[in-house]
Amino acid sequence: MSEQKCPKTERELIEALADLFEEIPPETGEEADEVLRDAGLDPELVAKNMREFAEGVLAKSPLNWRNRAEHERAEAKRRLRGFESSMPSDRQGLLAEVSTLLERVRCQHQGLVAVEFRQFEESSEEDLRSLLAELRYLESVQSSREPTGS
Repeated sequence: MSEQKCPKTERELIEALADLFEEIPPETGEEADEVLRDAGLDPELVAKNMREFAEGVLAKSPLNWRNRAEHERAEAKRRLRGFESSMPSDRQGLLAEVSTLLERVRCQHQGLVAVEFRQFEESSEEDLRSLLAELRYLESVQSSREPTGS
């Protein structure tokens, strides 16, 4: 009976698999299991280790859309909070800047900003501050996407 060997690191596992499949690769799962057993490895354990390794790499990969989306969301929240810091101190100032930004955005992208149809003049100061921060953010995103040097 062959001795059961278990690779201790991912590198050992990959090297053992590369050595096993170097000559003539198995064509079916059953053949692969047999080759692993002949080498003293448990196919279930090898599969489990490979799955855990792949899941770990995927979870950390910057190429994984989930990781990119989380990073992009955190960056957007950080930038949005930055626009909240320098607000006009009075309601009239808030209303004036909201109106200006809405007009600018509406001229650049007709139909893109539905908020222009709200009666924001009746909004609370807190809502106006939030709306202004979001409009500033949208304007900054749009201006960062526009080609330069035209």
